[in-house]
Parts: sequence; C-alpha cells; structure tokens
Amino acid sequence: MTEKIIQFPGARRGDVEVAEGQRKNGPLPEKVKDPLEGLSEDQRKAIGLIFGGATFILVALKPTPTGCDFYTALHGDHADLRNAHGELPAVIDRLYARKQIE
Repeated sequence: MTEKIIQFPGARRGDVEVAEGQRKNGPLPEKVKDPLEGLSEDQRKAIGLIFGGATFILVALKPTPTGCDFYTALHGDHADLRNAHGELPAVIDRLYARKQIE
C-alpha cells in the first residue's frame, strides 16, 4: 500500500531548505525584550513575590535635597499583616546587616 500525500496549493514541501534567520513558516519573530532586564536580583525577587500573590509590605525611598520621600504599599490578609507588625523592625535590622548597611 502506498501512502498518498496531499499537497495544498501554495504549500511548501517539508524538506525545503530554510535560509539563515528564517523558519519554514516565514521570518523568525523579533526577540522580545525581557521586561526585567536591568533590574537587580533583589528587584526581580520582589516582583516575583508580588506577582506570586505573597502578602507584602513595601517601602520605597526617593532621595530629595532635604532628605527623602517614602512611598508605601501593602497587600494581603489583614490578620497576617497584623501578626507581622511587631516583627518588622527586627526584619529590617537583619536586612540591613545582611547588606552591610550601617
């Protein structure tokens, strides 16, 4: 029994050689830029945790000529946030120590 191959008009055979930078179905798509390109590992970690649905407390600092502005955000279960409240100073102190910030 011989196999019958049906070829549709305009279709190319599967064994056609493909030019560099091309694919059988046309040109390769443009490389998509990584939206996290240029971010530090800590910035990537924070974004990953937030997108992962973690409860979070965020404090961002923006230096000014007279000091700095603070921007805050929080998200999550209120009970979890209340339970964490008393631990936050120690968590911040450990973070500063780990990053060797005095």
